Amino acid sequence: MDRDWDLKAMHRLMVSSATFRQSSQVSPESLSIDPENTWLARSPRIRLQAEAVRDVALTVSGLLTPKIGGPSVYPPQPEGVNALAYGSSAWPTAKGPDRYRRGLYTYMKRTAPYAGFMVFDAPTAEVTCVRRIRSNTPLQALTLLNDPVFMEATKALAMRTQQQGGRVAKKIEYLYMACLSRLPDNTEKDHVVDFFNQMTDHFNTNQIELEKILPEESDISEEDRPELAAWIAVCRVVLNLDEMITRG
Repeated sequence: MDRDWDLKAMHRLMVSSATFRQSSQVSPESLSIDPENTWLARSPRIRLQAEAVRDVALTVSGLLTPKIGGPSVYPPQPEGVNALAYGSSAWPTAKGPDRYRRGLYTYMKRTAPYAGFMVFDAPTAEVTCVRRIRSNTPLQALTLLNDPVFMEATKALAMRTQQQGGRVAKKIEYLYMACLSRLPDNTEKDHVVDFFNQMTDHFNTNQIELEKILPEESDISEEDRPELAAWIAVCRVVLNLDEMITRG
């Protein structure tokens, strides 16, 4: 009322407030005084909504198209999703910038909703949804690992990571900061460096797998190809972390 019913101003006030922006880490004092978080002493740790899960991956990879407005788009999804839909309508997968629009602009067919959103509990368009249910299923992890959108985001993120200056450990710090907004601790860094080295050795001796995992449009030099493939493997792991899709 004090802002003449300006909803944008109200939303800005809410998301910029100290309560909304606080950490989900719990101190012993806070836990003993307010175990149920009735006083909002800490942020709830919840998984992001379906559209945001995809948007975050596109953002950190540098693929997200920031355009606002316009008609719905058809981002990539596994083949056959629309096969049993009413009318058997085609899914004309978008090309160019429209391929990476925010989830808000994804075309929603009532009898065959976008598969990547359904996996993460997005509602269908058949009935009104008053509250989204959050589940935790193995299919969600498989989607983050193998869905066409997430694979494209993984490869783009790997190329950005490889292009960073410095040694492997420095590039891992960049990757963690870009995806998780924090630096890795020493244990995490050592594990990721070991994994990167293992993957580099693996792709140096497995040409067939190397060709399968590299981006088709990549013009990277022959000697750098195993390293890029190793970074793709590392980025798949990071993008699949619970921390990546959890608001903390």
